Amino acid sequence: MNEYTGDSAKNYKQGNQRLIIANPGIERMIPPANDKNSTVLDLACGNGHFYPHLIDKGYTYTGVDLSSDLIAQAKERFPAGSFHKSDATTVSSLFKQKFDLILCALLLNVFDSLETIKVVLNQTKALLEPTGQFVVCNVH
Repeated sequence: MNEYTGDSAKNYKQGNQRLIIANPGIERMIPPANDKNSTVLDLACGNGHFYPHLIDKGYTYTGVDLSSDLIAQAKERFPAGSFHKSDATTVSSLFKQKFDLILCALLLNVFDSLETIKVVLNQTKALLEPTGQFVVCNVH
Protein backbone atom coordinates (compact mmCIF):
# COMPACT_ATOMS: atom_id res chain seq x y z
CA MET A 1 0.00 0.00 0.00
CA ASN A 2 1.36 3.41 -0.90
CA GLU A 3 1.36 6.05 1.79
CA TYR A 4 0.59 9.60 0.73
CA THR A 5 3.57 11.66 1.86
CA GLY A 6 5.38 14.80 0.79
CA ASP A 7 4.38 15.97 -2.69
CA SER A 8 1.92 13.12 -3.18
CA ALA A 9 0.07 14.27 -0.04
CA LYS A 10 0.14 17.89 -1.19
CA ASN A 11 -1.35 16.81 -4.51
CA TYR A 12 -3.83 14.40 -2.93
CA LYS A 13 -6.71 14.25 -5.39
CA GLN A 14 -8.34 10.90 -4.68
CA GLY A 15 -11.40 12.74 -3.52
CA ASN A 16 -11.88 14.59 -6.77
CA GLN A 17 -12.59 11.57 -8.97
CA ARG A 18 -13.60 8.66 -6.80
CA LEU A 19 -15.47 10.69 -4.23
CA ILE A 20 -17.55 12.43 -6.86
CA ILE A 21 -18.94 8.96 -7.54
CA ALA A 22 -18.94 7.73 -3.94
CA ASN A 23 -20.08 10.82 -2.02
CA PRO A 24 -23.83 10.69 -2.69
CA GLY A 25 -24.09 7.03 -1.70
CA ILE A 26 -21.91 7.41 1.37
CA GLU A 27 -23.87 10.43 2.55
CA ARG A 28 -27.14 8.51 2.17
CA MET A 29 -25.79 5.46 4.01
CA ILE A 30 -24.63 7.39 7.07
CA PRO A 31 -27.47 7.52 9.58
CA PRO A 32 -28.01 10.49 11.87
CA ALA A 33 -26.39 10.11 15.29
CA ASN A 34 -28.63 8.50 17.90
CA ASP A 35 -27.72 11.09 20.52
CA LYS A 36 -25.12 13.71 21.40
CA ASN A 37 -22.73 10.98 22.62
CA SER A 38 -22.66 9.04 19.33
CA THR A 39 -19.15 8.46 18.02
CA VAL A 40 -17.72 7.79 14.58
CA LEU A 41 -14.37 6.46 13.44
CA ASP A 42 -13.38 7.51 9.93
CA LEU A 43 -10.94 4.77 8.93
CA ALA A 44 -8.46 6.01 6.31
CA CYS A 45 -9.75 9.56 6.73
CA GLY A 46 -7.13 11.09 4.44
CA ASN A 47 -7.36 14.87 4.63
CA GLY A 48 -10.63 14.75 6.59
CA HIS A 49 -12.96 14.89 3.60
CA PHE A 50 -15.94 13.38 5.46
CA TYR A 51 -15.43 15.34 8.70
CA PRO A 52 -18.02 18.08 7.96
CA HIS A 53 -20.69 15.61 6.89
CA LEU A 54 -20.21 13.40 9.96
CA ILE A 55 -20.26 16.39 12.30
CA ASP A 56 -23.43 17.63 10.60
CA LYS A 57 -24.99 14.21 11.26
CA GLY A 58 -24.32 14.74 14.97
CA TYR A 59 -21.32 12.49 15.62
CA THR A 60 -18.26 13.05 17.76
CA TYR A 61 -15.55 12.51 15.14
CA THR A 62 -12.29 10.57 15.20
CA GLY A 63 -10.26 10.06 12.04
CA VAL A 64 -7.26 7.81 11.41
CA ASP A 65 -4.97 7.50 8.43
CA LEU A 66 -1.60 5.93 7.65
CA SER A 67 -0.21 9.15 6.18
CA SER A 68 1.25 11.69 8.61
CA ASP A 69 1.07 14.32 5.89
CA LEU A 70 -2.65 13.77 5.25
CA ILE A 71 -3.32 13.79 9.00
CA ALA A 72 -1.52 17.15 9.15
CA GLN A 73 -3.76 18.45 6.35
CA ALA A 74 -6.86 17.20 8.16
CA LYS A 75 -5.79 18.90 11.40
CA GLU A 76 -5.16 22.14 9.53
CA ARG A 77 -8.50 22.00 7.72
CA PHE A 78 -10.53 20.92 10.76
CA PRO A 79 -8.78 21.93 14.01
CA ALA A 80 -11.72 20.76 16.12
CA GLY A 81 -11.38 17.21 14.79
CA SER A 82 -9.54 14.36 16.45
CA PHE A 83 -7.08 12.91 13.93
CA HIS A 84 -4.50 10.15 14.53
CA LYS A 85 -1.86 8.34 12.50
CA SER A 86 -2.56 4.62 12.42
CA ASP A 87 -2.37 1.62 10.16
CA ALA A 88 -5.79 0.07 9.56
CA THR A 89 -4.32 -3.38 10.27
CA THR A 90 -3.48 -2.41 13.87
CA VAL A 91 -5.97 0.39 14.59
CA SER A 92 -7.79 -1.36 17.44
CA SER A 93 -4.67 -1.04 19.62
CA LEU A 94 -4.98 2.76 19.42
CA PHE A 95 -8.37 3.03 21.13
CA LYS A 96 -9.94 1.74 24.34
CA GLN A 97 -13.39 2.98 23.30
CA LYS A 98 -15.84 1.48 20.85
CA PHE A 99 -17.59 3.47 18.12
CA ASP A 100 -21.25 3.73 17.13
CA LEU A 101 -20.34 4.11 13.46
CA ILE A 102 -17.23 3.23 11.49
CA LEU A 103 -16.79 4.64 8.00
CA CYS A 104 -14.41 2.83 5.68
CA ALA A 105 -14.42 4.70 2.38
CA LEU A 106 -12.07 3.87 -0.48
CA LEU A 107 -9.73 1.76 1.65
CA LEU A 108 -10.22 -1.95 1.13
CA ASN A 109 -9.38 -1.91 -2.56
CA VAL A 110 -5.81 -0.72 -1.82
CA PHE A 111 -4.83 -4.00 -0.18
CA ASP A 112 -3.22 -6.70 -2.27
CA SER A 113 -4.45 -9.71 -0.33
CA LEU A 114 -7.69 -11.06 1.05
CA GLU A 115 -5.86 -11.86 4.29
CA THR A 116 -5.04 -8.18 4.85
CA ILE A 117 -8.66 -7.23 4.20
CA LYS A 118 -9.75 -9.82 6.77
CA VAL A 119 -7.35 -8.31 9.31
CA VAL A 120 -8.79 -4.83 8.71
CA LEU A 121 -12.35 -6.13 9.03
CA ASN A 122 -11.47 -7.86 12.32
CA GLN A 123 -9.86 -4.63 13.57
CA THR A 124 -13.07 -2.82 12.69
CA LYS A 125 -15.21 -5.43 14.43
CA ALA A 126 -13.14 -5.01 17.60
CA LEU A 127 -13.85 -1.26 17.62
CA LEU A 128 -17.56 -1.33 16.78
CA GLU A 129 -20.26 -1.17 19.43
CA PRO A 130 -22.47 -4.29 19.41
CA THR A 131 -25.32 -2.25 17.92
CA GLY A 132 -23.00 -0.09 15.83
CA GLN A 133 -22.99 0.30 12.06
CA PHE A 134 -20.16 -0.24 9.61
CA VAL A 135 -20.36 1.73 6.34
CA VAL A 136 -18.05 0.55 3.57
CA CYS A 137 -17.62 2.05 0.13
CA ASN A 138 -15.18 1.03 -2.58
CA VAL A 139 -15.01 2.31 -6.11
CA HIS A 140 -13.14 0.26 -8.66
